Amino acid sequence: MNRLVLVTSEEHFDSASQASREADDQLVCTALEARGIAVQVAVWNDGTVRWEKVAREAKAVMIRSCWDYHHDRQASLPGPGL
Repeated sequence: MNRLVLVTSEEHFDSASQASREADDQLVCTALEARGIAVQVAVWNDGTVRWEKVAREAKAVMIRSCWDYHHDRQASLPGPGL
């Protein structure tokens, strides 16, 4: 199965369900999953996310709601090479 990683901020992430809290993200996820694409939601500055592994295993990365990037200047969004 193909896999897409949807990158968001902690504010938009529900850790209990490992999904986005945003209704429009849920619409995208449902549409993709109906087409056989698994969706994983990841918080852009979560230090436990292994972006190298994401780069090897995901078919695509979609940056969605990283609106808090300016609060965390030490972290960085996943860059080229993903």
